[in-house]
Amino acid sequence: AWIRNNTLHVPDAVALGLLPSITQDLVQALAQEKLGIHVQRGIYTLQNVLDADEVYVTSTTRGIIPVTAIGSHTFPSPKNSYIYQLQTILAQHYGEEIA
Repeated sequence: AWIRNNTLHVPDAVALGLLPSITQDLVQALAQEKLGIHVQRGIYTLQNVLDADEVYVTSTTRGIIPVTAIGSHTFPSPKNSYIYQLQTILAQHYGEEIA
């Protein structure tokens, strides 16, 4: 998933024949509720992802994992990013602390 212009873009897992992600669904809900981010599901191209401001993947065991590069294209991961904020909100949701 990725963020561009204050919108969280999420690949449509069902349309792509993938299993839905409980963690991603929770992140989307928290992004809307806590940060007021609009969520858009769809089928996207690699170029859509490369044009993103921030990119991340989710994992049941690791939560939100920032993507710092795809090939030679890099993505910033500052402490004030949406991803960092979402990591903090997700950790608080589970009663954990984030470093």
